[in-house]
Amino acid sequence: REPSTSDALAERIKAHPAALYRLLRALASVGVLLEEDGRRFSLTKIGHCLASGPTSLSAWARSSGQPYYWAAWGELLHSIQTGEAAFPHAHGLDVWEFEGRRTYSIGLNAVAGKKREEFGVDPTRYADMPS
Repeated sequence: REPSTSDALAERIKAHPAALYRLLRALASVGVLLEEDGRRFSLTKIGHCLASGPTSLSAWARSSGQPYYWAAWGELLHSIQTGEAAFPHAHGLDVWEFEGRRTYSIGLNAVAGKKREEFGVDPTRYADMPS
């Protein structure tokens, strides 16, 4: 991928130019992007891991950013203090039974880089994985 200006990216994705520029600078400050002269940005090695492709972690990153995951991370102190999982403390349900349905292993599908239409039922526990 070639470097692109923040304004060109904003136009392409229909974003507010100044707000997108601030986000891109924040991503550059943590090593996901490299800011070049003229408000041009390019991917770093970390950024390439999040770009689309067969080895991409973008699906995992998107699933990790869902509000129900953020709420569980908000209970990290509870987990550290008690040794209990944060997700049930935050939501009252096991992660695999969230919202009254078995979610199986959407996370494993995402980590494997599968497209949503390719998601399948993978094992949900280590004990269920083939040896």
